[in-house]
Amino acid sequence: MAVITRYELRVEGLLNGPLVSNPDEVALFKKTLTEVAPKQGEGGPGSTAPWPEGFVLRGYTPYIWKPEGFDHAHGNHTMLSFHAEVAIIFEGSSHVPATQERARQEYDWFLAHDGLTWCQDLMARLETLNNLKTLNDHDSFAAKLVERIHMRRFHWYIGNGGS
Repeated sequence: MAVITRYELRVEGLLNGPLVSNPDEVALFKKTLTEVAPKQGEGGPGSTAPWPEGFVLRGYTPYIWKPEGFDHAHGNHTMLSFHAEVAIIFEGSSHVPATQERARQEYDWFLAHDGLTWCQDLMARLETLNNLKTLNDHDSFAAKLVERIHMRRFHWYIGNGGS
């Protein structure tokens, strides 16, 4: 049997105007969140690695890493969205004490995210975007925001049956 442990992060924000009117804003959002997932994670207990390396636990693999902008379904807006899912599959059972101890340590890391360097770095990057006054000498990025860019979801999952 195998165990899968994964976690998911979503960051979202909303800009005034359709996607075609916000190419620079979408490009900056993607650059800020990092378009390419790190090849190797540096996160975990005791890590001081910044965003994005510190977000990915050692031994885990990002299998979704998607910063994007798209036309919002309702209204004349551009949705900014970042979705990441990171996972590890290993042999064992979530009912075995050694697996439970490993999972507990990683889950403790997850619960402490607010105090970790990667999260503080990410939040600072989002705050910079939210307060950006000029972008390529035209409209203020911050003035176009209908909904500030923020961490929407951060979830943890563990279970038997990974393959």
